[in-house]
Amino acid sequence: MTDIKLFLSWAHYDAEVKDSFLTLLRQRLAVARNHSFTWWVDSFILPGEEWKAEILTQLAEADYIVQLISPSFLA
Repeated sequence: MTDIKLFLSWAHYDAEVKDSFLTLLRQRLAVARNHSFTWWVDSFILPGEEWKAEILTQLAEADYIVQLISPSFLA
């Protein structure tokens, strides 16, 4: 089974949109038989952790980057 890593970027103002998107994404990706999917969002960063370094590491390791573009994201 191939593990595919997704990096999800979104505006914190759009948390409800992100949550809805992740719910739909989980449903759609559940049918993939030969792949497992993991995603990373910045809320995984722990207090005191070097957030910039962690984001750069996760970006470098991601197979795909998903951006939820909205007016809030572009502001």
